[in-house]
Amino acid sequence: VLPATLAPPTLATLPAWRGRGCYPALLHAIVAREAAIHDFWIIHHVANVASQRGIAHAGFQIACAIHRTADGALALRPGADVERAEAGAALLALPLLPPR
Repeated sequence: VLPATLAPPTLATLPAWRGRGCYPALLHAIVAREAAIHDFWIIHHVANVASQRGIAHAGFQIACAIHRTADGALALRPGADVERAEAGAALLALPLLPPR
């Protein structure tokens, strides 16, 4: 679990502003403001396609996906970049599942 000072806020775009690039612009502003930070991790629910699109438009790539194992525990499954997925697993203190 991330310390409160590092825990990301929950973000939502008001319906009237959706589709105007607000979320990618906000992500760019956060990255620019926090220039001393090398890595940024954004977590979104897999069903939130709008969030996934905004994250991709901001230039971020999916490193891994969070899955629930048969026993109910959380684990990460790597995307194309296994090294980034390993970093995510270490950051979140979650086991890494084998790639599909």
